[in-house]
Amino acid sequence: MIHTLSEIHHPCLPDLPELPPLPFSAQQILAEITRDDVRIDHLAAAIEQDPGVTARIVGMANSAFFGSSEPIYSVSGAIVKVLGLNLVRSLTFGMVLSGPLRTNECPVFRPDDYWYTALVTANLARGAAPQLAACSAAVREQAYLCGLLHSFGLLVLVHCFPSAMQEILESSAAADADPLEEIETRHLGINHWQAGAVLARRWHVPDTVIAVMEHNADTAYRGRNWLLSGLVGLCADMVRADSRGAERKDDAALVTALGLPPDCLSNVWEQLSARRQQLRTAAQFLALY
Repeated sequence: MIHTLSEIHHPCLPDLPELPPLPFSAQQILAEITRDDVRIDHLAAAIEQDPGVTARIVGMANSAFFGSSEPIYSVSGAIVKVLGLNLVRSLTFGMVLSGPLRTNECPVFRPDDYWYTALVTANLARGAAPQLAACSAAVREQAYLCGLLHSFGLLVLVHCFPSAMQEILESSAAADADPLEEIETRHLGINHWQAGAVLARRWHVPDTVIAVMEHNADTAYRGRNWLLSGLVGLCADMVRADSRGAERKDDAALVTALGLPPDCLSNVWEQLSARRQQLRTAAQFLALY
């Protein structure tokens, strides 16, 4: 039986005592990541205060996905020689935000699958962003991070309601199941799009990322940051359809509204196909606690 919020004694997510604070070390890293004038040496020093994030960044730099020609031993080396500043900022942002959230009490939730979906969505969004009709440099830079964190609320709900989400996720896997967010809303009173935005606001995540978290599944959304929200939503739908072996939704109207060429996403998807296993490996690094 799936429990409702009233049965769990939490009437609404913002009041949940289970929502963790962002650790001080994570706050320091985020403060450095979000600086407009970030310096590589300062960012590397901040990241290296967290051994877990350091190990994952260095591990990814040494993975087959990035194909480094020489061993990487430090965060600064990972930035300069392999990953680049913007990618390290995005990946570290994802690691830092997900770090306080525990998902191991919900066995059906697979962190490696979650991060694989996030990585593919992020890569699709970054690849397609330059072809948006009104794409600015800021949109191109933010596309990867927004894609990476678009479904962050799943981590939030699994952390807060592991038993309920175990049953919700199991029921959503059925071929004729309603969309996951509808099942969540019926049983928890909130869905993962809303939950991600709640915690992101509490942790002072940039507004652009919050807008994408909250609205990427709404093809009619035309509020602030709608270009990124619509693009990430299209990319996420493509990844979800592929994982289920299902037909993609008819998204021609949104593609036109965004000013994307009709075959843009398909072309970027094809370019990523050869790197799919490498993305799986990268996801495993992100899934480590």
